[in-house]
Amino acid sequence: MASVAGERLTDSHRRSVLALRAATLRELLRLWPIFDLADIDGSWRRLSPALLALIQRRHEDAATRGAAFYQAFRRAEQVPGTPTPRLAKFDPRKAEASLTLVGPIWTKTSIARGIQNPLDVAFERVAGEVSRQVLNGDRLTVVESVKADRQALGYRRISDGNPCAFCAMLIGRGAVFTEASAGFKAHRKCGCTARAVYDLNDAPSRRARELQQLWNESTRGHRGRNAIRAFRQAYEGR
Repeated sequence: MASVAGERLTDSHRRSVLALRAATLRELLRLWPIFDLADIDGSWRRLSPALLALIQRRHEDAATRGAAFYQAFRRAEQVPGTPTPRLAKFDPRKAEASLTLVGPIWTKTSIARGIQNPLDVAFERVAGEVSRQVLNGDRLTVVESVKADRQALGYRRISDGNPCAFCAMLIGRGAVFTEASAGFKAHRKCGCTARAVYDLNDAPSRRARELQQLWNESTRGHRGRNAIRAFRQAYEGR
């Protein structure tokens, strides 16, 4: 594990990011009444700019928090040097495309399929995507800073405290060391964060060790999708 100070910083940062997500969703709730099932396209044109502005503002906040955490954690681990953090950049075009997919496009599909409560379903999907876009400001800042840090060996995925099977699987696989696989995979609603690894003796937390053991045991004899399916069944059947 990291030092005691490093672990405290990691947990404090995790809580800070989750608080940021909660504040973002409260703002989304105030904007959501703009979306109208009787005028999906027109109401979305009015809502979309406000959503993008919200995401960009919160994304920048998350990136600032990620950079501060990266630097503070580095100092706590007594790593020499003072590298410059790499702040994650917000891409409004990609964000708009993702929001359009989970918003008006999926809403029309839901209605066509006769899905009940399509407005509630739309909110859940949009809220998940907004969360993902905002928290990527933090996660990608840490990951890109680690990739540019010559002293860093990689990063660990940090659970939000109640990970889904997908996140639990990635946590159980352990630290990410190679640049080729250094991208942070985050689904909608994902609350995971990341922290740097500077020492090969940096052992995982107790919870991460438990997930790693579950991964090793449940996937024995399986590969690829079959291994992922076996782990999911074991994790959700605990």
